[in-house]
Amino acid sequence: MAASLAHGFQADLVPIRIGPATEDLEGWVAITGEDGHIRVLVEGGNDEKGEPIDGIATLQLRLRVDGRGRRVSLPVVLDTGDGEAETSLNVVPGARIGVRSIRLRAPSGRTLATGGALVERQAAVVATTTTTSLPPTPENCPAALTACQADLSTAQQDLAECNEELDLCEELE
Repeated sequence: MAASLAHGFQADLVPIRIGPATEDLEGWVAITGEDGHIRVLVEGGNDEKGEPIDGIATLQLRLRVDGRGRRVSLPVVLDTGDGEAETSLNVVPGARIGVRSIRLRAPSGRTLATGGALVERQAAVVATTTTTSLPPTPENCPAALTACQADLSTAQQDLAECNEELDLCEELE
C-alpha cells in the first residue's frame, strides 16, 4: 500500500455562531514547511454588538506531533477586526502533524470560530429547457448500485475503526 505524504494543511475559520459578531468573519489557518510553520489570517472579527474588534485574539491549536499531544496558543493582534500572525512548531523535517482542533477566541475569551471548510453558495441556475431527466432507477443499474453500496459500507467501517482508534488515543493522553 503506497501512502502519499501531505506537505501542508489549511483550514478555513468557520464562525461558531451566526450573528453580528461573526457575520463578516473570514479567515484561514495553514501549517506548511519542514519546520511546521503556522500562519493565521483573520478578517471581519466583530464583538457582540457588531463593532470591529481591536485587541488580541488567540488561536488555539490542539495537535498530535509524531503521536504526542501538543497545544499551541498563538496571539493574533486584531486592528478593526483584521489581523494575522505566524509562528513555527520547530519540528524536525518529516514530522507527522495531526490537527485535532482549531479555535479562534476573541480578546474576551469567547470562541469566534473553529477550523473547518466553508462551502460557497452557488448562484441559482436557470433552466434553459423544460425537460428534466430523472436519475436511473435501481432496476436499471443494479451492478452500479451494488458497487456503490459496498463502497459506502466499507467507508463506514473504516470510519468506525478510525473513531475507535482516536478514542483510544485520547484515553491515553
